Amino acid sequence: MIHLILLCAALGDITEIGAHQSPGKPMLYFEEGRPGEEILAKKNGDKIVLHVRVNCPRDGVEKYTEETADLTPTEWKSLLEVVEKEKLLEWKPDFTGGQVADWGTTGFRITSDKEYAQKWWKPVKNGKEPAVLAKRLAALAQEKVKGLKLHYLKP
Repeated sequence: MIHLILLCAALGDITEIGAHQSPGKPMLYFEEGRPGEEILAKKNGDKIVLHVRVNCPRDGVEKYTEETADLTPTEWKSLLEVVEKEKLLEWKPDFTGGQVADWGTTGFRITSDKEYAQKWWKPVKNGKEPAVLAKRLAALAQEKVKGLKLHYLKP
């Protein structure tokens, strides 16, 4: 019961929820150190904003590009529900053990008074849980940000 109360309190303190994906092949990035694609939902008081970022060349993208859209409290709650249901504040990658060339980098970040971030660069056995978050964020991005198409983060 105490664990549930602490988890609910922690969920209420979350201010950022995001996912990112970079391709595995050699890629040209506009800004080194940033992922190829990133979707980040940020809450500041009553204001909730979805940030969609692309950091690799493609049709219509000639430089690091970010577009934003407002989210509703209901949409924010749907992200919190994914974090809770998939137990993402406890999730850690369980690598398959094999090496894969050209895999890329995948990850997510959840921020409250501290940051919880995971990133992996080879196959994991338990990738379903963070994939649910990435797909939810990608669905919001597809619905809300029409001008910036994502190739790696898909609903």
